Amino acid sequence: MSREGSSVTLWTCHPPLNLLVQSVRDGLATCLELALRDPEIDRIVLRSAIGCFAAGADVAELRETMTQIPPLSDPEPAPTLRSLVMMIRESDKRTVAIIEGFALGGGFELALACDTRFAHTNARLGLPEVKLGLLPGSGGTQMLTRLAGPLTALDLCTSGRHLASSEALQLGLVDGVFEDEAALEQLTGQSNSKLGARHRSWRALKEPVKEEWFSAAALNASRSEPGFLAPHNVIKSIRSAANPVEQGLAEEWALWLELFWHAQREGRFHEFFASRDLGKTAPGERVADISVSFDDSARDRLGITEKSFGSGLQTILVTADSDAISQTDSGPCLRVVDPLSATPWTSETGRIVFRRVNTSRAIAEVIVRDGRDIPLALGASKCLRRSGFGAFASKTPDLSVLDALVSSFELAKAESKRNARTSVDAELARFGFVTLAQFREIEPVDPFASRWSNHPIVGPMIHRLDATARQLIQLGAVSSTEATDVVAVNALGFPAHAGGPSFALGRWKENVS
Repeated sequence: MSREGSSVTLWTCHPPLNLLVQSVRDGLATCLELALRDPEIDRIVLRSAIGCFAAGADVAELRETMTQIPPLSDPEPAPTLRSLVMMIRESDKRTVAIIEGFALGGGFELALACDTRFAHTNARLGLPEVKLGLLPGSGGTQMLTRLAGPLTALDLCTSGRHLASSEALQLGLVDGVFEDEAALEQLTGQSNSKLGARHRSWRALKEPVKEEWFSAAALNASRSEPGFLAPHNVIKSIRSAANPVEQGLAEEWALWLELFWHAQREGRFHEFFASRDLGKTAPGERVADISVSFDDSARDRLGITEKSFGSGLQTILVTADSDAISQTDSGPCLRVVDPLSATPWTSETGRIVFRRVNTSRAIAEVIVRDGRDIPLALGASKCLRRSGFGAFASKTPDLSVLDALVSSFELAKAESKRNARTSVDAELARFGFVTLAQFREIEPVDPFASRWSNHPIVGPMIHRLDATARQLIQLGAVSSTEATDVVAVNALGFPAHAGGPSFALGRWKENVS
């Protein structure tokens, strides 16, 4: 805590991302109580001491504590994030959030609970809980809907996308943007009376809601992630913001608990940790220090928004132009598969293969021809991950993990189509596969239920994909089925809420035993 006149700043510090672990929540709760009891304080400021407001809850902490508590109870040890939000909501003092770096998930909910929010020009804000099979459960859907309206809340909460501070300002989610401390001082130097009305995050909606907003959002969710429960609970929670605040909060919490204890959340957590670990190297494994740049043609075709990524000693040019040079001044280039023709251009060193399922699912694989260049492949995939791509390197020369899994997937589909009396795509979509076919009504399912292990299409498909994954491990291309699970989700459209083929098969076996 630091105090200046009648204003007190509560600083948080938990490097590198200021995750809201129990120790951080403990400190915030203690400092909030002290500030709220002090009659000489009329303003409480929340700010990070490390330039990152708060990147959300610690998912590993949630996963650990859930094994120690009864089902359907709150998995977060006290003080909970919900209790901190309520302390801010019930405060009789002006509360201000100064947002730098990330304010995501629970971090953004803390900021939304404050009366006033100022964000740095480089800040990123959002409520990405849906990607973990959850929803913002500490008042996030209620506050966001009341501040920016149901349509904005539906967009942000069902997609989980991040906002730049400039867009947040346009949407009314922050009250000012600053570039440096001088600009921030001008914003915070205003008197409390000039900072606007308090408790705006809890006010009633100004206009009646339209049911077609929610039905359209539900249809879009069914098409983009068939059978996935989380976006539908998000939509219900946002719809409940039309009710009195206490009722809306109660509905939000009930919907959150349903998601947390649902089997789909297990799959999403597995996929989250497997994606985070994708590309990790073994102790002593050498990784080349490189950067990767894309020419305009490749960038446009692949939906890449940045010109170059990373920095290092060696530059690899990735191009979708078949006439481009195969050497750069600093070394060989890796050629990319043109996503339109699926024809690879290979250089003397190797290639990068991209595969995209939809706008939110894509993955890149770096493949080299000579085992001596494996460090180059590991370096290229690391650089791609820094750019925001899901990327990994095959650790076996001239062996593509993507090609092997795609081939296995297509063979399983072909066999099913010869034998099945129903639409194979429709049955895969019912399980949760993202397919090219569009189906209007896909009911959320438990992907680990026995009906799927015995399913004539889904069962053989998952057994085949798991067998291929284990063959790739034996050949040394990948080190674990977690990696192939991530590839299946992002390259084959396998439902993320089922975790991946090998994870789903393991859960089926557990249920049988």
